[in-house]
This record gives sequence, C-alpha cells and structure tokens, in this order.
Amino acid sequence: MNDLWVLIELEAEATRIEKLLAPSPAVVILGSRQVGKTTLADAVVERRRSTYLGLESDPDRANLAEPKVYLAEHRHEHLILGQIHHTRSCCGRFAASSTRGVGRAAGAVAS
Repeated sequence: MNDLWVLIELEAEATRIEKLLAPSPAVVILGSRQVGKTTLADAVVERRRSTYLGLESDPDRANLAEPKVYLAEHRHEHLILGQIHHTRSCCGRFAASSTRGVGRAAGAVAS
C-alpha cells in the first residue's frame, strides 16, 4: 500500500470519528497491535481541541488520579486516552466521573 493511500484512509477514518464524537462523549478505537490506532487518535487531536494521555506514561496516568478535577480542567476539549490496557484502576473512576456532568469527558480511546 502506498503512502498516499494510507494518508487518504487515515483522513477518512479521522473524519468518521469526528462525526461519531458530535453526539457522543466517547468513541473507542479498537484493533490489533501496530495497526495505527494511536496514529488515528493523533489525527483527531490535530483537527480539534483535544488532549492525548498515553497511559503507558506515569505522568499521564497521574493526571487521572483525581479524574473529577482533571475532567473539569479539560471540560472544553476531548480527552483521548491511549494505551489504556496499561492501567485498569483509573478506568472505573474515570467512567464514573465522566457520567456525572463534569463535562465532555472522553474523545476517543485508543487501546
């Protein structure tokens, strides 16, 4: 597959995710390892006000230690969580906080 075709496909998928985000606070990107989930999430970040947290990173995981506070601080943007399989403990607290009117909680989740 040539690079131009890959770029066209990436842009099409990023557009699709943006449409899915319009009525919904969350979109999940699932796929096998190394298929471009994070690259796709990065393409969405470039198009809209978003913050990406890679949960393989200790500092990024620490941002979600107090999810209500973090979500309130970022309520006007989409939050993209990457590498979510690196942590299980924050996900329940994050999900609970995101449904309690804190704001637009999650953009896309790349795992």
